[in-house]
Amino acid sequence: MKNLAIKILSIMYSINTQLAYFKYSPDPKRMLANITWFKSVLISDLQVQGVPLKDFEIEEFKSFIELNKSNFPGQYFTQQAKEEGRNIFDLNSLSASLFPCCIILSGNNALQSSCDIIYKVMPAVLTDENYILQKAYGLSFDLLGRIQIYKIN
Repeated sequence: MKNLAIKILSIMYSINTQLAYFKYSPDPKRMLANITWFKSVLISDLQVQGVPLKDFEIEEFKSFIELNKSNFPGQYFTQQAKEEGRNIFDLNSLSASLFPCCIILSGNNALQSSCDIIYKVMPAVLTDENYILQKAYGLSFDLLGRIQIYKIN
């Protein structure tokens, strides 16, 4: 009798939210952004990759959203993500605009930056409504958010 191995495929997701009251440079920009979130994975000292979130990571992120409603206003939705086609971003490439194309939310203080130069990928922190007090990051993994649309307040 042959041993049959059953491979259980985990469905992977991205989650789309609005994001408010955050800063990625010393001079906070009062903006509201629509962001597609992925799990952030450092693949080298200078590169980061966004990979789809697993079921349990989506649930953890949803709980985090509920605890931080002022930072994640409005509705959010998840969508099934394809594993292939993941983007790799250079952490030291300069942005062509005054805003990054992606932000990283992380509990790793080494990633936090107070740089005046705007890169394509910037570490960001969640703040209170006055953009002063930094909120604690409570997830067990880092997030890479691709900014889809933003509005300056």
